[in-house]
Amino acid sequence: MSEQAKADSNENRKTNLQLMHGICPACGARFERGTIICIRCGLNVKTGKRFQTRFRAEPRQWGRAFLAAFFLAVVAVAVASVPRGVRWYESRMKALEDERYARVLAHLEKMYPCFSVGETVTVRSASGAMITGVLLGSGPSGLIMQSPMGRTATLPFHMFDPAELLRFDDSLRQDVLRTCSALPNPWWQRMQMLVLEEDLDLDMTRAVERIRGHFCAACQGAGTVACKACGGRGTVPVRGEKPCPQCGGTGTYSARVGTGKSQCPFCRGVGSIPDERQEYCAVCAGRGYVPCPSCSTNLQ
Repeated sequence: MSEQAKADSNENRKTNLQLMHGICPACGARFERGTIICIRCGLNVKTGKRFQTRFRAEPRQWGRAFLAAFFLAVVAVAVASVPRGVRWYESRMKALEDERYARVLAHLEKMYPCFSVGETVTVRSASGAMITGVLLGSGPSGLIMQSPMGRTATLPFHMFDPAELLRFDDSLRQDVLRTCSALPNPWWQRMQMLVLEEDLDLDMTRAVERIRGHFCAACQGAGTVACKACGGRGTVPVRGEKPCPQCGGTGTYSARVGTGKSQCPFCRGVGSIPDERQEYCAVCAGRGYVPCPSCSTNLQ
């Protein structure tokens, strides 16, 4: 028997075996025994001809395996890239913070240069007056300066303009630097490199306004003071008169029947007695405190 005959015989044996188990030799679909035409691919298992069918042949198993392997590879690469992406994001944020801090520091030095001890400085007060003298330092309660006449005095912090406080108080400068150089919370806004000069001016102005009440001698930074109209009680006494309960407002009464009318000893013949009651203070609306007039901090 020739090799071709053996191959044909093996192929026929394989086909007969598949037909015996109800498997289409073309597409591998299963069908009932005795079926001649495969309903999936339209193959006539006896004649070998193919008829048109509305079913499509299933994809080969190697295609599914390739797609599964490709998906697993993509997932593995993504998982392996997460630590590297986190490190890149952290380094990026650190670089942005350093750059913004440097720009804010340069802007602060340009707008509010720091005073040096021993130099003659001119400081603006809260009322707008200019105070000139030699800076000797800053204490816990105020700025120590020497006047041109040689007199040394401690000027309270609350009498200065808030912007002037940044020129000699390092803690306030650091607070403004932290406030202005902080990056926004949403990560997509943190990625923006653009820092405009007008934005720095606005941020610094807001930071300066927040420190206005820190050194207020009137409210000690609370932003409110006791109401002078009610003394902090929230109520004020209101004086009036009411009819005398003894004589009923007539001013006279009879001690005994038949003795005649006499002057009422309780109201002394007036017919009314003083009446004092408490009402809510109209100035503070009964709260007992009002906004501090010396600083801009206003407790809502």
